[in-house]
Amino acid sequence: MNGKVLMPVFNEIDYDGRVQRAAEALSQSYQVTVYSVNSGKGYVHPEYSLETWDRPIRWKKIHFLVFSLWFIRQSIQNRGSLIYAHDYFMAFPGWLAAKLTRSKFIYDAHELIIPDGNEKMGRRQKIFYLLESWVVRRASRVVAANKERADLMKEYYSLKQTPLVIRNIPPISDYESLGEYTSVLDRYKHHESAIKLVYQGDMSLERGLKKFILAFKYLPEEFRLFLIGGGTDAPRIEELIRKEKLTDRIVMLGKVPRNILPGLLLHFDVGIISYPYKGLNNIYCAPNKLYEYAQAGLPVIATGQPPLKYYVSSYEIGLIAEKEEGQPDNDPSQIASLIREMNPESIAFFKSNLGAFIREHTWENEKAVLLTDMSELSYARTGENYGN
Repeated sequence: MNGKVLMPVFNEIDYDGRVQRAAEALSQSYQVTVYSVNSGKGYVHPEYSLETWDRPIRWKKIHFLVFSLWFIRQSIQNRGSLIYAHDYFMAFPGWLAAKLTRSKFIYDAHELIIPDGNEKMGRRQKIFYLLESWVVRRASRVVAANKERADLMKEYYSLKQTPLVIRNIPPISDYESLGEYTSVLDRYKHHESAIKLVYQGDMSLERGLKKFILAFKYLPEEFRLFLIGGGTDAPRIEELIRKEKLTDRIVMLGKVPRNILPGLLLHFDVGIISYPYKGLNNIYCAPNKLYEYAQAGLPVIATGQPPLKYYVSSYEIGLIAEKEEGQPDNDPSQIASLIREMNPESIAFFKSNLGAFIREHTWENEKAVLLTDMSELSYARTGENYGN
């Protein structure tokens, strides 16, 4: 072992695949301990340790502050050689903990929070942006989720080095029992001829889900939509489905544990990827779901952000909901026309191209990049960082 890695994330690790992958990969060379919010579901992993923080019912506005202080105290008590902080929440607390314990500091920027020219930042967003601005120049390593984000961060923050790119590619998983979801899917066995679309991710209307839901008003009976995930907009989405009288054709499955998701996706025909054309984080999106759908044999219908358009079009693994410059986002009738193109023949064609895409985009390759870079970091001089 090369030492101890302390890995904080202000999230429940159960549902955070990027944290799980990083922790499991580094556990091959380091003694890894993840510090996360307690989901109450008893998550454990045989390769790394987990320390959880119980979120109190009260004081919701200061949960982040309390978690940060809890982690800093833990880091002082359990000094590591590396602190690997996930997402912008943990950027400054992770750096401060590294400073106090004289550890090397790695910052994994799950999101791209630098503003674009037309974006007005709220107070909370601005605080985290300013904290990230301070941290990225002082980190021993900065990690980004795709090349587009890495290049933007290097230019915007005037970094000496381009952040290390570790893409959101999950490992190909064994299929676990679906448990309670088996009975849900059994209700739809009489629709075996249906073309079943699935969206998995954040239940957010800002992501453009509304147009996909309303598209079903223009589609024939053989199309079905399943929504997997949780989020603050879930009740509004459920109400929209009821209001539009689509409850017999659109099913909300709620939040699904990551160990069950691969097996569940096998039961569908087409995956949906939807992001808005607002904010650099959305325009240069880096979704897990592109790879998760592919591994489950699902072609996709995706909105036209540059990273999505490149992969979907280059490998011919689905359709793009094009947005013409200066025009409003796709309306539901346009989305319905696109979905109609997903007939058995086109689905079969797109599926035939998925093998090449999967072979060229594997977690094993990303893991090798991460392990090599962390090994080099272990032997680098103390004090090297990304700043000028």
